[in-house]
Amino acid sequence: PPPPAPRPARPQSAVIVPPHNGFGREEDARQNCLSLHPKPPRQNVVRQLENKGKALRFVAKIEGATGFDVERVFVLTYYLDTDELAVFEPPVKNSGRSGGKFAERCRVRRPGSAEYYAEADVYLGARVVVNSRTLALVDADEYTLRYMEAHPEVFPAADAAAVAARMASYGDVLERELRGMDPGATGEVPAGEFKARVLEAVPDAGEQEVHTLARSLGAR
Repeated sequence: PPPPAPRPARPQSAVIVPPHNGFGREEDARQNCLSLHPKPPRQNVVRQLENKGKALRFVAKIEGATGFDVERVFVLTYYLDTDELAVFEPPVKNSGRSGGKFAERCRVRRPGSAEYYAEADVYLGARVVVNSRTLALVDADEYTLRYMEAHPEVFPAADAAAVAARMASYGDVLERELRGMDPGATGEVPAGEFKARVLEAVPDAGEQEVHTLARSLGAR
């Protein structure tokens, strides 16, 4: 007798991963959807060992805030070992705001993208969307500024030499602005006013670039 015909291959059902509901880590929730015996998501062990305990901290404010939100100030922390974000609102006495955690430590996706926020996405002037709120990064601690300056391949706007070279074409305009801020020729101008004038004089200048320029000039 002829051999039996091979059975048709059983069609594989598509695995549909539902949107993250906000509870726990998204990577862990995804593993639960892929297997009845979920395994821990893969980690970049080398990066974790090289950056253990390192974090970048920024002062953040809600962009386009109105009313109660105008005075709110946040501390956004980016953990270099796991590429996770956490946002905390310090309490302010007699403000009616108790403060506390605004966002638990976790990886956060860029708006409208499957990619997560990376190290290069956090710098002065950057916008980060967390819990449907757009946070503008307006300041950073000294460690964060030094870290960015030490890694210009990741943060090109923190490279003092590159920023000075780019600003060279605006030398005459910047010199005129500086002289106007220092009529007594003391050689010193307020940092805040300097940054504001440079942002006005150089249309395409970013906040990180201007801050880097101010720091490099102040160190001389």
